[in-house]
Amino acid sequence: MRTRMPALCLIIASLSMASASRLAAQDSAPTVSIDACDLVSSADVQKVTGRPARKAPSRLSDAQSTQSYCGYRDAAVRITLFSRASAAQKHVYQELEVGGFDKAKQTVAGVGDSAAIYFKPKGKSPAGFLVTYAGTRTLTIGVKVDEGQPSESARPFAVGLAKIALAKLN
Repeated sequence: MRTRMPALCLIIASLSMASASRLAAQDSAPTVSIDACDLVSSADVQKVTGRPARKAPSRLSDAQSTQSYCGYRDAAVRITLFSRASAAQKHVYQELEVGGFDKAKQTVAGVGDSAAIYFKPKGKSPAGFLVTYAGTRTLTIGVKVDEGQPSESARPFAVGLAKIALAKLN
């Protein structure tokens, strides 16, 4: 029994170290080294949407620098960049739920590693919400369109802005 005790202690110690190593790797996930507002300028927003972004964009980032938000309110555009998939998944879920988007995603080819767009159903304030993945990063772009327009008309705006943003990430 005494000869097995050190072996058991070694097994427990190695399991503890492996667990601590995994936690450290999660904590050292890459941070957002670029602000979402640096990905798309006011001029880009106006060029793609046709709406002037007269006011400076609203900037927001979290304390861990794993996500960055940029809002061009007067142009009805929101851009969010995430470096951690878990935070991005939570944001997408909340945006779809709270924003009232239809959960039926439509894939979008040629934007990042993969992309999908969601639209608000008829009868709600028309908007599109694009989610695209580029390496370890997730980029979301929300675009509202004018009342009376179908939500699907947000697609070219969201895709155009995503392509500009992704080009600056590479």
